[in-house]
Amino acid sequence: MTSARKPHGISISWLLIGGVGGIVLAGLLVILFLGLNVARDNTNILLLDKVENLVNQIEAKLAGHLEPAIRFSDAVGPRLEKERDLLAGPVIEDLLRIMAPLPQIRGVGLVLRDGRVLEIGREGLIIRTVREKIPNVDTVDRALQTTKGVSWGSPFYVEAINQAVMPVRRPLFQAGKYIGFLTTAVTITDLSRFIGSLQVLGGKAFVLYGKDHLLAHPILEEADLSSFLGLTSPLLNVKHSGDKVLFAFRNGPTEDMFLLKEHSSLVGRHLVIDDEDHVVFYREIAGFGPKPLIVGAHLKPSASDIGRSFDRIIATAWVGLAVLTLVLVAAFYLTRLVRRPVRALARASEAVRNLDFEGTEEIPGSFVRELDEAASAYNRMIVGLRWFETYVPRTLVTRLMRSDDPEAAVTRERRVTVMFTDIVGFTRLSQSLGAREVAENLNAHFTHLNAAIEETGGTLDKYIGDSVMAFWGAPVRQEDQATRACEAARMIARSIGEENRKRQAANLPPLHVRLGIHTGRVVAGNIGAPGRINYTVVGDTVNVANRLEQLGREVAPEAEVSILVSAATVDAAGEGFDFQPAGSHQLRGRNEAITVHRLTVGSS
Repeated sequence: MTSARKPHGISISWLLIGGVGGIVLAGLLVILFLGLNVARDNTNILLLDKVENLVNQIEAKLAGHLEPAIRFSDAVGPRLEKERDLLAGPVIEDLLRIMAPLPQIRGVGLVLRDGRVLEIGREGLIIRTVREKIPNVDTVDRALQTTKGVSWGSPFYVEAINQAVMPVRRPLFQAGKYIGFLTTAVTITDLSRFIGSLQVLGGKAFVLYGKDHLLAHPILEEADLSSFLGLTSPLLNVKHSGDKVLFAFRNGPTEDMFLLKEHSSLVGRHLVIDDEDHVVFYREIAGFGPKPLIVGAHLKPSASDIGRSFDRIIATAWVGLAVLTLVLVAAFYLTRLVRRPVRALARASEAVRNLDFEGTEEIPGSFVRELDEAASAYNRMIVGLRWFETYVPRTLVTRLMRSDDPEAAVTRERRVTVMFTDIVGFTRLSQSLGAREVAENLNAHFTHLNAAIEETGGTLDKYIGDSVMAFWGAPVRQEDQATRACEAARMIARSIGEENRKRQAANLPPLHVRLGIHTGRVVAGNIGAPGRINYTVVGDTVNVANRLEQLGREVAPEAEVSILVSAATVDAAGEGFDFQPAGSHQLRGRNEAITVHRLTVGSS
């Protein structure tokens, strides 16, 4: 049996006054110390969410602008591969119709291996030319022959519209043979127009193609770039953009922003240009061409933001000190309100821990609402536990609580002795009785059985109609488990004899009871569904004990109490019992015969 716990730890008074107050004070000091050291970097933290949202908008716009070209190529490609003549009028009309609701697609082209080329412009312009006029056509052609699905190509300059486009290419096959490819040109001017409309907190947003070329930037909408762009330079180089921050970012020294090292989304860089601080936030994305795209924004932190952050930290410290004072005063008075009912609840809980439901007194109410609700809930719980105790094997729970084995309830294999009992012909006897009389007879019978089982340290596992299953040797080990089980059987037999004498005096038919006992290995532990767990034993040993009880109708059909015991139990029980050989029997469900003995009550 476990010893009573000695009081230890601190009282609730010190916990509320000293503990909570000390935690608040320590927290305030830590916040103040850290805040003063990182005040110079607070601007970056304050602006980070806004910049990340900005970068997310740009990335979403970029994907929304370019991905339709992929879907267009995926939709058109299989249809083209089914056409006999890819340059016929109906094919061209289909391409124009499908391209119509996608304004970002500037045009499409069909480049065939037989030398023919068809270019279709957005305004319905149709140009038929030859492969030799397509730059790098052979290189692209060789790459696409071993490519599955669509792929992005490098941006190229379209002189007719004086701007660069992004190409999406899809190889075409007929009868498993490569016949050419479909190219879809996507404009990128709208991206710069969108970026120019964003609020960038005094800075600028951008999309870089690779490291040094602008794919989208406000300057691409504002300035005349005809002198910088052409067939050999479809995109504007950063050094010609006039954006000195972006130029320094790509070509000058930068410093990692240490506050973003654990941030999983953006990369931050700090630059100093003309003695002014600038920060660049960006994210690198792939999948839209041979080179990665860099999406980001740069801005200049305001000194006033840092000052306001520092002032907020100082103000927070003073407010925190005031709050600390109020917390200490409030904790002092709060202690008086909660200490008494909490102590009462602790004493009552200790009684519940010992399963002393009858001796547990009700907790008086409190004018503190939560404490009053706790007391009321506890009192209702005691009422429920008193009912619950009726349906739960209290001796089993107590035995588990007091066990020195910390793994007493762990499911594992054990050696136990199992007993089954059954009233012979109870169904026939109960037909002449009312429901209440049936229940009263069963309750009286089970009372005798339960007393014998508990007195010998057994566990009453379950009631099965008018039968009982019990076991010894679990959850607590019992070296004399077989002796205990046989002694319980003998006590049951004697109580049945006394009960039958009373029934005979009352002109009632006698009871005939069969018992089966077997010792062996079982799986013992908590078994059942999450909402209905039962500590029980399962295995062949249980089945044998049940079959021995049923065998009683053949071995001793007229006996007042038939107790059949296996040879394993006889060997384990030792001396002190009168075991009579009953032969070898083949039990139902077993391949081998088992030696059976009868336990008689005459010997002690």
